[in-house]
Amino acid sequence: MTKRMKVIEGIKSLLILLLICSAVFLASRTALRGPLTDLLSPELNTNTAGVYHLPTQRVEMARPVRMAAAIPGEGRTLRYGVQYDPAACDALFQQGASLLVEALSSASQPREISREEWQRALTAAPNLYFDFLGRLPLALLANWLSAPDCTLTGTARQLGLTTEGEKVLLCYRDTEENKYYAWTAGVVNPEHLVQAVSTLSDNGAFFAFESEEYAAIDPDSLILQDTPQPGVYQSSNPLNREGDGLPQILNDLYFPQESTAFYSAGDEQVARNGGESIRLSRRGVLEYSCDSTGDSRYVITDRREICTLTEIGDYCRFLTQRALGQRCGQARLYLSAIGQEEDGSVNLSFDYCLEGARVTLEGGPAASFLVKDGRVVQFTLRCRRYTLSEQTALLLPERQAMAILEQLDGRGEELQLLYLDQGGEAVSAQWAAGSGIGG
Repeated sequence: MTKRMKVIEGIKSLLILLLICSAVFLASRTALRGPLTDLLSPELNTNTAGVYHLPTQRVEMARPVRMAAAIPGEGRTLRYGVQYDPAACDALFQQGASLLVEALSSASQPREISREEWQRALTAAPNLYFDFLGRLPLALLANWLSAPDCTLTGTARQLGLTTEGEKVLLCYRDTEENKYYAWTAGVVNPEHLVQAVSTLSDNGAFFAFESEEYAAIDPDSLILQDTPQPGVYQSSNPLNREGDGLPQILNDLYFPQESTAFYSAGDEQVARNGGESIRLSRRGVLEYSCDSTGDSRYVITDRREICTLTEIGDYCRFLTQRALGQRCGQARLYLSAIGQEEDGSVNLSFDYCLEGARVTLEGGPAASFLVKDGRVVQFTLRCRRYTLSEQTALLLPERQAMAILEQLDGRGEELQLLYLDQGGEAVSAQWAAGSGIGG
């Protein structure tokens, strides 16, 4: 090759490199208007040498906040439970996640079971109990855990893996019907369930239905021996920070800026593009809406008539994680509610979670979406950032908190920790009760 040809080839290579960089830059600046299929990157899910690798993004909103296990012992059943401790809960979930995925993947038509059978599923050894805190369609949970071929249509928050003879059952409590169901997980080996709990030690955990002393609260409440010691968190509006305001979050939400009109209305910044608008208040509340034509850029699927709850949940999860996940500090996000209205529209809510306890915000959840005809036509994001301080919350023991609940005529309600965020500079955990807590 002559010196002249080498120069020409070098120029060609440089031009190709510049074209690639230009294409990447333009793609990053292109407003989202269409399905997110190409943006949701494949997530590996392999089982190597007995180690189950959870998907890296979807699982962020599909982790249980409390777990329990019954461990076969000599002459008696050992019990282990964990709650308000994300690290310990994640570790136990890692041990049992593959079994849950296999059980969801092999699900057949579930049969209804009695309350007594449900209680046995939570206490007989060996078993694993999962509490996801939010109400999750089982098909969506299976999708987020990369469990293929799940055909279940129910909605659950609490699930239990247990054995029946030589078989493994997956049981769940349908939170909408308040009924209990089970099916045989034919591909799950009972020995694997034994192995998953065999490394655990007894810490005296039990369920409220096992003790008359706790008859005043929801029978499925998990009780531990020690009173929780949750941390106090500093709270703030992350969009007040220099360099992270309306332009940046618009970019994260694929909302174009070149053709957008910006103006102020009271204490709000407004961005309007055609029939779509985004409003951001000084308190960090962002509201998106589109006009009556429904010309939203947030298209979940072009197949409007068969847009599934799984597609809707995954799409809204992606937007929530992209907008809030990188700004919420040490909080986690989880799907707390999803429901379909008579007109076919779907409402979804996501909440922040600190140390396995729900964060209750002034005005509503961390994120809420309204979906119609395969498009997101309205959503609200409440941007908050949480940073652990050196302080620890002082709490009453659960039995004393339960006694106060009983005096307030709250029998049968769930007793849980929650963080109340009213826009101040710090949030602290407190006992609260109610059938609506976390589902």
